[in-house]
Amino acid sequence: MKRCMAFDYQLMKEAAETGGRKYAELCALAYRQAIAAHKLVEAPNKDLLFLSKKIPVMDLLVHWILLILQLLCFCFIIRNWLKVC
Repeated sequence: MKRCMAFDYQLMKEAAETGGRKYAELCALAYRQAIAAHKLVEAPNKDLLFLSKKIPVMDLLVHWILLILQLLCFCFIIRNWLKVC
């Protein structure tokens, strides 16, 4: 439990230094959501596996749409940056 508290403290400290209290809270929320979307299981050979939980089809569609939008935004930023240079 001490390691968990230390990690939480470090995450909040670094995020707050970077972007303030609200940014730190958003980072902590995003981290917790990402961890909650996975499951820790033990394989037959005793390896620990960190697997994604099942994603419903609608969530998968939304995920792909967001991925495409991010790619388009990235291309837009790069294109505009190249014009400036």
